[in-house]
Amino acid sequence: MNGKNKHKTMKQSDNNILLKKHLRFTYGDQKGQVEYLINNVFNYELNGLKKNGYFIDLACADGVKINNTLFLEKYLDWTGLLFESNPYFYESINKNRTSTHIPECIYDVAGEEVEFRIDNGMLGGIVSNETDNSLRTRGEELKYAEIIKVKTTTLEVEFEKNDVPKIIDYMSLDIEGAEYIALRNFPFNLYKFRCISIERPTKELDLFLDKNEYRQVKHLKNDVIYVHKDYLTQVNHEPLLKFAFTPRKKW
Repeated sequence: MNGKNKHKTMKQSDNNILLKKHLRFTYGDQKGQVEYLINNVFNYELNGLKKNGYFIDLACADGVKINNTLFLEKYLDWTGLLFESNPYFYESINKNRTSTHIPECIYDVAGEEVEFRIDNGMLGGIVSNETDNSLRTRGEELKYAEIIKVKTTTLEVEFEKNDVPKIIDYMSLDIEGAEYIALRNFPFNLYKFRCISIERPTKELDLFLDKNEYRQVKHLKNDVIYVHKDYLTQVNHEPLLKFAFTPRKKW
């Protein structure tokens, strides 16, 4: 490699490192889910920033830290539903978010009660053999955990109640192993998600989503991003341009 090409390669590497830092600063997500949504799924390079979209955030935790919908709501005028059943997070949600907050627990049936762990922050959730907060996974912790009873609801019930649009731009789904429970009775014939990001989907959920015409377009560590087949041709898989804020200079 001659000196000129080596210098060019070093500059590209420096730019990539800087861009990666700026992307994290901009979107505030944990693994790049929102950055991929904006720059790839909605093709910022061709269309600019996607404004006035609609999201489902399940679950939003405090609504701020490593959150997948705050940037959309704050800067792009998106609206949506924020699902969070841990009362320790309610004050932050009410203070920092404007979208509708639903405190009931999303389940595969409405009108029941489930045990819900709330002492372990973003790792909390339904206590069940099917979830992360199970005897098998966290048995010793559960002996001393703070667990409350929470009423259940379903996505279908809440979508009808809140007049959710039939085509939803984005759903962030991260509920500590209860993702398949939340979706297995969902009426995919009535509602369509343009894009879904899910943390650690199970084999059953992957096969279930494929059956309902959602295709995997990106793996981000333990998260997978899916796009409905109707929108696959609109995804920019390798954009040359990406949107990012520039951090303020530290004087």
